Amino acid sequence: NSLINSRLVEGASLKAELVKQIELLGEITKTITAHTNTQQDNVRKSLTERLQDLNKDITISEDRLAQEICIIVDKIDITEELVRLSAHLNLFTSTLENNAEVGKKLEFITQEIGREINTIGSKSSIIEISHLVVEAKAVLERIREQIQNIE
Repeated sequence: NSLINSRLVEGASLKAELVKQIELLGEITKTITAHTNTQQDNVRKSLTERLQDLNKDITISEDRLAQEICIIVDKIDITEELVRLSAHLNLFTSTLENNAEVGKKLEFITQEIGREINTIGSKSSIIEISHLVVEAKAVLERIREQIQNIE
């Protein structure tokens, strides 16, 4: 009985810490989301300026210029990754509520969270998002360490 009670207390403590870390990742995700419009605007502005500088000797239609900018902005769009990241965070939280053995499932969800964070980092072109990705990776590493203690 003492062992079971000890494991229940430790489990509750681990759960509380994991919830705290997942909530922190949720806040980081919201902050990254707030920066996405800035990233797209910066890219549009930078590309337009660069192409105008190059365009002195080259004739290019405004429609074609707009099309090229849209293609590049689409490549750096992280909306899809942010949506999946939020879904993974929600799944992680709901999995914690399960009283069954969840350790392996949490490991897999954590891997998916890491993939989304890495993709956001590789697509990011502004320093604020890059810093937030580094912070998110540090939080994720703390989560990985804690879930090693869960069955």
